[in-house]
This record gives sequence, structure tokens and C-alpha cells, in this order.
Amino acid sequence: MSSAIKKVATKAVFFEFPANKHQFLREVEVSPSLTALWGKSTRSAEEINAESTYPDVIKSRKDIFEEIKVANSDAGAFSLKFKQGLTYAKAIGSFYKEGIKKVGRASKERRFLINNVSLTNQLNNKNKTVSIKVKNFNKLTLEMTQALSMENIQTNQSGSENYVKRKLTDDRLFVLPRVGYQILKRNPSDQIKIPIFAILALIFMESTPILCYYVPEITPRTCVLPSILPALWNTSSSTALTSLRQKRYSPTKYEDLAHKNAFNLPLDEAQYLAKALRLIPRHIPTFLVPEIYIRRKLKHYHNYLRVDNHYLSGMNGKGSCNIWDLSTQELLIACLERNLILDIKKDLAYIEEGKTVVERQTRSADYFDDLRIRLFKFIIDFHKFNIGYLGVNHLLNSKVDPKIINSWRSL
Repeated sequence: MSSAIKKVATKAVFFEFPANKHQFLREVEVSPSLTALWGKSTRSAEEINAESTYPDVIKSRKDIFEEIKVANSDAGAFSLKFKQGLTYAKAIGSFYKEGIKKVGRASKERRFLINNVSLTNQLNNKNKTVSIKVKNFNKLTLEMTQALSMENIQTNQSGSENYVKRKLTDDRLFVLPRVGYQILKRNPSDQIKIPIFAILALIFMESTPILCYYVPEITPRTCVLPSILPALWNTSSSTALTSLRQKRYSPTKYEDLAHKNAFNLPLDEAQYLAKALRLIPRHIPTFLVPEIYIRRKLKHYHNYLRVDNHYLSGMNGKGSCNIWDLSTQELLIACLERNLILDIKKDLAYIEEGKTVVERQTRSADYFDDLRIRLFKFIIDFHKFNIGYLGVNHLLNSKVDPKIINSWRSL
């Protein structure tokens, strides 16, 4: 009975892919948001991927060891272990070296943005045209959110035909591309961490990943190994939040939950969510953090997601990039930031359990295809909900085969 209720209650509320491609394309034709999100971009993916703010892809220790074993099949046990360890140490050294360089490049890009870029002709909440400086990220995000709100008001007044015409033919709402927006967000904290991290990397060398695992806060974003992600994005808060909500809400109440904002979300849920999103330090007990601080953090985070979703939706002007242009690194970050991944440690372990390099690559590709579909559904739904929507996907027994959806897009 409960599963039947859930199906009835959630079908019309939360987006689900229809049963076949023909039906889905009919929905795309009448929905500007689906049209933009499903469409193919005519712009460079460099506009949406902030490459200088996230780490390079690095082969896993398992893959490196296996490649060296195959290439040195005649080597003795000691010689083989030495070569494997040396190759892995060199890979780690190169990874950290490039990560440190990236922070330097992003810092230069950020200074240029602060000194030379402003968002002109933006409407504020008083319906007045203003220019937005990019120096303060929080203030910039607030002004951009207000511009989005004003545009939505005008859209609702202009009718669907004008809405489609303006969204898909006129210039972008924000001249600042997503890459610049993300540099402004991510680089300041990395810049602070670099001096200490560089010294520690020189001291600990190939043992640095072990140090980073136990103290992940010292690691710049550009130097985060995949094995460090579970330490950064701890699953305990997300799991506790999901368990609490399963007991507290029936499926018929999921819509009400999704509409809750930063100031009426139950305090215990707000605390778990803030921890899961890394808005408060993981070592500080939540009862020591003032309630108003947590709620304000969640409110700003909601503003940030609205702006970032606008960039990822393909709605920022004709031919805009969307989620299909995201690199795997950006895709993973976007899903973690939206609490779309319940247990990153378990997911990474599943990929690493593949017996061969090919099997692990296949599992990885399938995993990222699934993440892209999760993000697609999130962006479609989030504009009509609020911060309470984060984590609702873990309550729904919604399953879709990413391979089928990708086949619709490729044909």
C-alpha cells in the first residue's frame, strides 16, 4: 500500500522520464527548460568547466600497479614492487605539482575578473538596472539571484511564447561565464591553503595522501585525490538525514519537505544538511554552532545553487552549455554539492572492485552517466522548490537506465 501511495504522490510532483523517447520529446517541445537542458550547445565547454579549480584525472594506484606488472612480467618480486612504488610516487608528485600550479593560474584569473569584469544591466529587487561588481562572491551571488527572480517575474508576465523567444534567441542573462563564477567561489580558500600544503608535500612526499586523508581540510581542491573524497564528503550526515526523514515524512509529505526553506526547515535537519554540504566544520559539534549561522549559511547556499543551476541549465542565452558539456570532474563536484550522492566511499569502492582496467573504466563510465541523469532531474525540479529539496532524491525509489536516456540523445 505504501509503495502505491508513494507512486501516486510523487509522479506529478517530481520529474520523471517518460516511458519512451517519443513521449519525452513531446515534453521537450512544450517546455523551454527541458529544451535548453536537453539541447546541444554551440559554445565552448571551456565556458562551463573551471579546469583551473579542480584536480587532473589520475590513474588509481590499482591501475598503475597493474600496468607496471604487465609491462614488467619478467621482473622479480622485489624489483616489481620497487618499480610499482616508484611509478606511483612519481604520479602523485606530478599530480600535486600540477595542482599547485593550477591554484596559481586560477588566482591570476580571479584577479583579472575582480579588476576588469562587472555584470551590467542587471535588474535588482527594486526593478532598477544596476551593475554588479564581482569582488565579493556572496554579494555577487545575492545580486545574481535577485536578477534571476526579476527575470522570472517578467517571464510570468510576458507569456510562454515571449518566454521561449527571449530564452533561446536573446543574449545571455549573465555575461560572466560559469568558469569565472566558479573561480571566484573556489580559488580564495585554495590560495590560503597552498603555502602550508606545499611545505607538507615536500616533507611527506609520497605519504602526503595519508596525511590528507586524516586532515583533508589542508588539501586545496586542485590536489584532492579520489581516495580523499570520502574524508571530505563524509557520508554520516547525509545518511543520518535520510534516515531521519524516512521516519518523519510519509511519501505524501515529500512535496512539503521539498518546499521548506532555510528558516523553516526543522533544526535537526538543517544541522545534518549543513554538515553534509560542508557548510560547517566537520570537527565542530553542531550544538555549538548558532542556529542563525546555520540557517544563513543554508540560505546563501540556496542562492548559489540557483545561480549555478542557471548556468548548468543551458538557459543563459542561445546555444549555452549545459550539463552534457560538464567534464567528469565538474559533474562529480556538482552532484556532491547538491547532495545527490549518498555514499561516495561506497560508490568509489564499487568502481575499484572491477577485476580489470577495462571493467573499472566501464563501471566508471556507467557511474558518471547515472550522475548526469541525477543532475538533470535536480535542475528540472529545483527551480520550483527550496533548500529542503536537497536529499529528497534519496527518499524516492526512482530508477532510470542512463543508457536508455543517452540513446535518446544520440539518435
